[in-house]
Amino acid sequence: MNHPVTVWLGAIITLCVLSYLIKDNMFYRLAQKLALGGGVGIGIVVTWQQVLKPYWWTPISGAFTGGDRTGALWLLVLIPGLTWYCQMSKKWFWLSRPVIGLFIGVAAGLAFKGNILLILPQLGAALRPLKWNCDMWLVLGILFVLANIIGLILTLMPGRANLTERIRTRGMLLLISDTAAILIVGACFLYLKQPIEWSFVRESVSALIPNNAVFLNNVVFMVALLTTLFYFCFTIKATNRIFRVPMKTGRLVIMVALGAMFGNTVMTRMSFLIERMQFLADFLLKPLFRQIGF
Repeated sequence: MNHPVTVWLGAIITLCVLSYLIKDNMFYRLAQKLALGGGVGIGIVVTWQQVLKPYWWTPISGAFTGGDRTGALWLLVLIPGLTWYCQMSKKWFWLSRPVIGLFIGVAAGLAFKGNILLILPQLGAALRPLKWNCDMWLVLGILFVLANIIGLILTLMPGRANLTERIRTRGMLLLISDTAAILIVGACFLYLKQPIEWSFVRESVSALIPNNAVFLNNVVFMVALLTTLFYFCFTIKATNRIFRVPMKTGRLVIMVALGAMFGNTVMTRMSFLIERMQFLADFLLKPLFRQIGF
């Protein structure tokens, strides 16, 4: 990499690419075409070295030099291979269709297999255990009751809709959720067989994070997963008040995930830019300044 020709060639191509920041110009297009041509050339060499030569040319050449005679059968592969070039002719284009169909079918099968092998481990990882001890369920039930009490107060507050409609739409849901929360709290105290003491609740709350971090992490993951899937359930109208909250939560989760992905992309591009700037500074600017006398 320290050879002068290599350094100057890398510096010139880097400056040609960075010239696009000013405007589109011939130097940037030249670097773009050089990158494309280099990629195609490398692809041809790799294809010959790793595919055609060991799996096609070597058996054929071995069949004519005293090796396995069956290797000469690989010459038959030239027939479907040459039909690819029939795409260039309108008259003989139909000869390329079977090969194209076979290629697309094989590619689709391999892609499907690859996606299945990629998605199945993700589905397995999405099945997180939700194990929690009884005192933490007690704290959850109490918090659930308090949240629903706040919701009931907000329901009774004056608003644009009349009170009867608000009670009819929200009251039954609050009643069901409060009943479930009270049953959770009562079952926990019956299981623990100890009276209600705020000190016990306070100790449970203080032990919530350090002793149940894995559970809380799994809960956040499951909420994000289910709300995101719920956001894409288009059979339910978004105007439904009951399903509006999980849909908005799913949209928020998607925005956070996309923001993290975009930030990761920006950081990757910035790392490339910093590497190029470091290259120009170390291998081009420093030697030039050293020769000038700075």
